Amino acid sequence: MLKYDTLIIGSGLAGLSAALKLADHQKVAVITKKALLDGASAWAQGGIAAVLSPEDSWDEHIQDTYIAGAGLCESAATRFVVENGKDAIDWLIQQAFPSAAMLTTTTI
Repeated sequence: MLKYDTLIIGSGLAGLSAALKLADHQKVAVITKKALLDGASAWAQGGIAAVLSPEDSWDEHIQDTYIAGAGLCESAATRFVVENGKDAIDWLIQQAFPSAAMLTTTTI
């Protein structure tokens, strides 16, 4: 019988990122419906909201996220995600994550 410390269901961006972070100190299993890279993150609306150029702003991405979220976004969580988006993208690229560069978004 196989034993794992952590079971991750889903091989999208969040699931595989969690698996990478945990793998150094835990035995991790990832369960997915098909192949490991069949997650739908690349199809998600907008990808990762991140400020990548000097002409861009956190506030514009936050407002775009509120619009896309139809008023259901929690303010502190939205701000945290947007303000940390570039660091998340940089980490994914360093990990040679498939299509990491395609998951970025620009302001609407």
